[in-house]
Amino acid sequence: LLELLDSLMQTNFIARRIWTALVRSLDDRSLEQLLVQACQRARPTEAFHRLSGYPTFPLDDRWRRLLCSKLLFLRGLTDVRVGRNVLTLLAHDTETLLKVTLDLLSVWSEKNALLLTSPEQHTFITQCLIMALQLMPQDVLIQRRIDLHLVLKEGVGHHLESPQLSVRVLGMVVAEVCTSRIQSDASVSLKFNYDPSQPCVQQLQNLLEPEVEDQEMEDFETLLVKMLQQNGCRPIDL
Repeated sequence: LLELLDSLMQTNFIARRIWTALVRSLDDRSLEQLLVQACQRARPTEAFHRLSGYPTFPLDDRWRRLLCSKLLFLRGLTDVRVGRNVLTLLAHDTETLLKVTLDLLSVWSEKNALLLTSPEQHTFITQCLIMALQLMPQDVLIQRRIDLHLVLKEGVGHHLESPQLSVRVLGMVVAEVCTSRIQSDASVSLKFNYDPSQPCVQQLQNLLEPEVEDQEMEDFETLLVKMLQQNGCRPIDL
């Protein structure tokens, strides 16, 4: 029903208000289940904002725990769509996004996390870190460049020490992207020697480009009739 609900809320202000009130009345467990489904399915990213009930910033403890911790770190999700939806929502508040960016870099740089985390989960954290760095205003990153550089230097070192080529490449790409964002002098750049045609490199490079949004969603009535037909129901006269 998420696609149907989102189609309705795009043009119906009353439906949007009712859905927002409903989402805010959910208990923690139900809200978590809704957000997990929504962040995996919502496209474009603005759809996740609508389906999550337009959370207000600064986030309260419940929303901060769900969006900043559970969806990105604790649920074991690995779909890049999850990271894009959550981080684009958090980008509505620079302070919140900065904290999440620092958390992502800290986890990415931790040696024990690198050794104990599955390759899929570590790749997901890397993708989220790349997207967070791109969404964060560069002047804010430059102000925190000393802290960022210290953590980054440690994390890159752990990656370059890995016997796995894919892990070393992840460290090189993150180092290049991060230093390019935290340097005030654009002429200062860091460049490693690796094969840019590798799938993992191309996936990360694609995250640096603005996402091409899908074409406009079908209107609610058309979508409802189509869903009824797909589920073997007789179309109703709308």
